[in-house]
Amino acid sequence: MRKIIYVFILIIFVVSVTTSTCFSYPFKVGEKLVYTLKLVGFPIGTQVMRVEGVSREDNKPLYVFSSIIQGSDFFSLFYKLDDRIKSYVDMEKLYSRKVIMRIREGSRREDIKVKINQNETTVWNISTGEKWMQKTPSYPLDVLSLIYWIRAQDLQIGKKFKISLLDSTGKFKDVEFEVCKVDKVYTYLGVFPSILCQQTDTTDGIKVWFSQNKERFP
Repeated sequence: MRKIIYVFILIIFVVSVTTSTCFSYPFKVGEKLVYTLKLVGFPIGTQVMRVEGVSREDNKPLYVFSSIIQGSDFFSLFYKLDDRIKSYVDMEKLYSRKVIMRIREGSRREDIKVKINQNETTVWNISTGEKWMQKTPSYPLDVLSLIYWIRAQDLQIGKKFKISLLDSTGKFKDVEFEVCKVDKVYTYLGVFPSILCQQTDTTDGIKVWFSQNKERFP
């Protein structure tokens, strides 16, 4: 069930909240994005992504991003799906600084906390009690902050990015992304031109489509 295909049907609720920071990004505090998840064309659940607010840690301002993925009542009869991520992200560079993951996928039940400092990253698997340290890579992102980081980039066709991605086990892996092409996204609201960004270091990697307007909605 790891290969559930997430076809995002976009319903957008955007609430602009003024903050005291001077950073200019295509998203704002209060933004809420709601998607329908589909498997081979059938709705199986929803994903809700939010820019919840601004926090402070070590006297530095951090964006707080969250994502909740839940299976529908019918889908949950066959497969439990309830994944929650909260990502605390440096407001200047948009790199991850703290990540809290609550994973419920089938029989898998894990709660993981990750604290990312400049030189060292601490991972604590609350479910197993395991705790370990690892070296912090140069460009640390998690699966949620990755989306917002890409939105803030100059998405010129052919441009490539190399980052270190924190996976759901708490380990970093080097990945490559390319801004591939202008594509079409089919939604309940119509057909929209979009920019396809794709992981290129594997044949079964992450694909994300972003709107061509200034908000770069995923």
